[in-house]
Amino acid sequence: MEPKLKMSKTIRHLLHDIERISVVVREVEEELVTARPSSLTTKKILVLKEKLSEVHARLDGIHEFVLGCQRQAQEQPVVQETDVWL
Repeated sequence: MEPKLKMSKTIRHLLHDIERISVVVREVEEELVTARPSSLTTKKILVLKEKLSEVHARLDGIHEFVLGCQRQAQEQPVVQETDVWL
């Protein structure tokens, strides 16, 4: 795949991940604001933890991609291709 096309595709994935992260964070914030301490059941807490795990995984993918771009900008050899988690 042509480098510019590949970069464009990866950027679209990153923008999608950033949008998804924002949605998940807003959902979790809203749940925590509207929940009463007695209404936070184990199931609800597990759902919130799962959503936050998704955020962390997406952020890790974005971080690795940005580091790869930084290495390329500094003309350091890229050891491996970064695969963005979707």
